[in-house]
Amino acid sequence: MKSIPETIRDLFGIDSAEESTVLKDKANSFRRNHLLKVIEKHRVQRKIVYLVDGQEVVLFNALLLSSIFHDPKHVKKIFEDRKTRNEAATTIRSILLERSNVCGIALTSAAAQELVACLENETDLYSVKLPNPFEILPQIVFGKHTNLLNALFAQASVLDPLDSVLAAYVSGDIDKACYLANKIENQVMVKPFVDLIRKQNKERQRFSKLLENFL
Repeated sequence: MKSIPETIRDLFGIDSAEESTVLKDKANSFRRNHLLKVIEKHRVQRKIVYLVDGQEVVLFNALLLSSIFHDPKHVKKIFEDRKTRNEAATTIRSILLERSNVCGIALTSAAAQELVACLENETDLYSVKLPNPFEILPQIVFGKHTNLLNALFAQASVLDPLDSVLAAYVSGDIDKACYLANKIENQVMVKPFVDLIRKQNKERQRFSKLLENFL
């Protein structure tokens, strides 16, 4: 058995203690929400947390997905819920495919395509390691104070219309994402993503009206 920091260094080839700490903090959030299975052993004046054998793949996939989806609860839901996983694949397809970089981070296009394919099919996220399209994980580039989604949102004012839609969507502003999506002139290439946004916006509005009826 290995500790979480040891496993992170082995999985991502990280030597820097600072870089390892950024990922370790995120990994601990998956330990707290029980996505990761661990064993705690108490030593003199401290406690060491070890991953249960076979959890290395779960840790890798969780950290990779968290580079795009910041909320640990959402990442866990991608593991557990087919609908959430399909929506994640649609989002990643729109963000990463046909790009050589995003927010200045170099991408491997073939790995990005494989990542989307794995999320769209029945790949077992608990046992099969997802392809990593990033030359450097966004968490390491941005540190613990921001993430890829926040960086996209910050760049929205200088990006093309689709990027602005993506920035609003990943920041959770579905109303704004839907509004911007409706302004895109040629929606043929991005129709699945635009349809997803419109569907979620209608569901949100329907839920809001339902709540109003109970008030």
